[in-house]
Amino acid sequence: MNKNTEKQLEAAITKGLEIAERGGEFVIDQAPEILREFYKWHITLDLVIILISFPILAISIFYLYKWITDTDRWGEYENKGMPSIFLGIGSFLFFIGYSLDLIKILIAPKLYLIEYFFNE
Repeated sequence: MNKNTEKQLEAAITKGLEIAERGGEFVIDQAPEILREFYKWHITLDLVIILISFPILAISIFYLYKWITDTDRWGEYENKGMPSIFLGIGSFLFFIGYSLDLIKILIAPKLYLIEYFFNE
């Protein structure tokens, strides 16, 4: 290699190291804010899914109850029994899963963060 190429390579490496160092400093400086935004996002996501799944679960339980208590089974709720079971089970699982995530974020945020990044 000639001296001019070596100087250009050295300048490029030095510039790259400076940029990486500034980027690292930025991340370290912004880490608390990044973590707050991470937790806010996951809390909001969990709450939205919980708020959507709860009414679906309640409606499913209502139709399932009506289907079970309907004596002739040919009434208004005839075709809503089986879908209510599957919809109810699905919304119940979503409700429980995201509720547990929300509880984990609120009680053990560091544990949630570690598990999140190891599972992703």
